[in-house]
Amino acid sequence: MLVQRCVAGDGAAWAEVVHRYERLVYSIPIRSGLSEDDSSDVVQSVFGALLAQIGHIREPERLAYWLMTVARRMTWRRLDLLRVERSADLMHTTDVAAPGAVDSMDQLVEEAAMIDAVELLEEPCRSLLIALFLDPNEPSYEEIADLLGRPIGSVGPSRQRCLQKLAQLLDVPA
Repeated sequence: MLVQRCVAGDGAAWAEVVHRYERLVYSIPIRSGLSEDDSSDVVQSVFGALLAQIGHIREPERLAYWLMTVARRMTWRRLDLLRVERSADLMHTTDVAAPGAVDSMDQLVEEAAMIDAVELLEEPCRSLLIALFLDPNEPSYEEIADLLGRPIGSVGPSRQRCLQKLAQLLDVPA
């Protein structure tokens, strides 16, 4: 509904989309080791891409996934660009690259694998883990229980089972 309102030119709907997803989009480049300025540039690029493509979004209910995918790709591009710039700088100096550079890329790859694995989970695990860990609104257990149509006491045990399934997809010990 919100995406359709944006397509129709509803400025309030666009403001709601940006407000709802800005933190989520920003978290991807910032956790990947980009500076605040570079992360802000990624956010602007992601929402610029969304504005250009909003009429072509096939699954509006999966807008968060679309935004995360675009943010990951733009973050990778920015990291690649920074790596090339650092390499060029190294040719002109004896300084070495920052030790955290490799860690940031490793972390980025792990986060991308995690998000891809969450997308492979069947319902209700996918919705539960997204609500618990990826929803920028940070819903409470009560809100999550309402969303899933389950008693609040089932959220914790379901969370554990879903995390075990996720660990199997990622091939890591639970």
